[in-house]
Amino acid sequence: MILFIIQQYSFRTTGILLYRGYKLHQFIDQCMDNARGSCKGIQLPIHYGSKDLNYVTISSTVATQMPQAVGSAYAYKRAANEKCVVCYFGDGATSESDA
Repeated sequence: MILFIIQQYSFRTTGILLYRGYKLHQFIDQCMDNARGSCKGIQLPIHYGSKDLNYVTISSTVATQMPQAVGSAYAYKRAANEKCVVCYFGDGATSESDA
């Protein structure tokens, strides 16, 4: 099964990236917003993401990852493949009326 992870703007889920193989130097490069980072210095410093690890880049706006996750999951279901989507969100996202 291929797992896609979509998360919110948060430090809470960095452990997931570490567990999946994201290296500490990759975090540092992204935090320093340099050309070695996964976003090549064109994204906000802690907007982690990894194409290799199927980890969708963080969105700053609260609860925006939820429709992305639902849409991705629905597309994978329609394609009848073995992909799975995990969406992480915090208590702020649960307070949004459109989440």
